[in-house]
Amino acid sequence: MVRESPQESTVITLPPDLLAEAQRIASEEKWTIGQTVIFLAKRGVVSQKKAEAKLERSYARFVADPQNTEAGNDLITSVFGADALAKD
Repeated sequence: MVRESPQESTVITLPPDLLAEAQRIASEEKWTIGQTVIFLAKRGVVSQKKAEAKLERSYARFVADPQNTEAGNDLITSVFGADALAKD
């Protein structure tokens, strides 16, 4: 049997825009605000890990072949976002 660590209780203050989004999701999913905040936090952590992994892959690809324009563009968009490159 795996013993889980005890849960902690805390009070948080959400900015109005985040609170509105949390309330919308809680209403749609029939969750409490607490459950929704945990869901959003987990989603944020997963997104951050994916972004870091993409950046590492893009960097490694660019370093392996600095003349590869596609690899360079991929690295630029990984760092600065999709709008960083001029549209053709």
